[in-house]
Amino acid sequence: MGKARSRQLTIIVLGAVVLLLVLAVLLRWPVPIVTRERSAMLVLLVLGATMCAQGIGQVAEYDEWLHPLSLVAYAVGLAILVVGGFVLLGRRPSFLNDARQAFFVVSGLIAVKVALTTFHNVLRY
Repeated sequence: MGKARSRQLTIIVLGAVVLLLVLAVLLRWPVPIVTRERSAMLVLLVLGATMCAQGIGQVAEYDEWLHPLSLVAYAVGLAILVVGGFVLLGRRPSFLNDARQAFFVVSGLIAVKVALTTFHNVLRY
């Protein structure tokens, strides 16, 4: 299996795990490791960072560090880190009501990053 296929498969599997985590938090399913919003955010950030590493590998491989879609993805990633960091530090950004809402904002931003990466790949081929 080639590098590109391996990355795509990794992103798909991790995306499915993220989707299950989001559903578990949304529907308040009991998940052994994820007992509070802060722990759910930590798991989400780790999964998201792992997915991001796959995308940044493609940027490095094709030397597209300053591509406009790469720059937008960097900004989205920064927003993810800021919101997630607030939650992990026990703080609340002024524009969000609670850690649960922040969790869903970060989930949505991760979906945006996946969409950007997918669109970038479509443009490349």
